[in-house]
Amino acid sequence: LNEIYTRKGTRLMSPTYGSIVWDLLFDPLYDDAIEAIRDDCLRIINKDPRLKMLQCNVTENIDQQTIIVALALIYVPTSTTTELIATFNRTTSTEMLEG
Repeated sequence: LNEIYTRKGTRLMSPTYGSIVWDLLFDPLYDDAIEAIRDDCLRIINKDPRLKMLQCNVTENIDQQTIIVALALIYVPTSTTTELIATFNRTTSTEMLEG
């Protein structure tokens, strides 16, 4: 969750840590952008051998200027499934960049 909500390249001494979603907030959400977000989520999830990504749905709420990433995950040791929903808001993004 920390890496998903961290903008890629902002962590000191770890330029590859973080997610690309923050960089795509102001771009149109076309198929190639959705695929890039899915690939990035898979890269992040694959770092933890205890988790396996079953599904990744990327949606956009234009009225609220928000990208929503819903991940269906399985916790491998116990075969427990769970859902992680990460919300990226354009207003919050602007505040984070200015702050």
